[in-house]
Amino acid sequence: MFLFGLTRAPAAQPRALLGGHLGAAAIGVVCWQCLGDALWVYALAQALTLGYMLLSGTVHPPAGANALIMIHVHANANALWMPVTLSVLTLALVAVVWSHVGARWFSEQARYPARWMDRSPPSLLWGITQ
Repeated sequence: MFLFGLTRAPAAQPRALLGGHLGAAAIGVVCWQCLGDALWVYALAQALTLGYMLLSGTVHPPAGANALIMIHVHANANALWMPVTLSVLTLALVAVVWSHVGARWFSEQARYPARWMDRSPPSLLWGITQ
């Protein structure tokens, strides 16, 4: 949904898409390889994934599931290339094509990507009111 409906959102930009998915998958692989697949490992992987995404500015909410999936399927480092990287690049390519084709019918739709390297969220204090 992010890539096709929220094309201007920082969470949909390539930095968040690629960084979020690859980082979450890597965290899941490391957690599985080092700690197994106990329930607490799933929780730890999610906490580490959230921390990684916030600190690196690569928050892409759907990518959070990658850590869980990598643990569940007992993935190794090869999974980072196939299926994760290949799938994310394919998804990005489809989003680019969709945004260019969709622009013919929906003129208000922004072309994807809007900004390649936008942080998501823009800062760690994003959303906090003072």
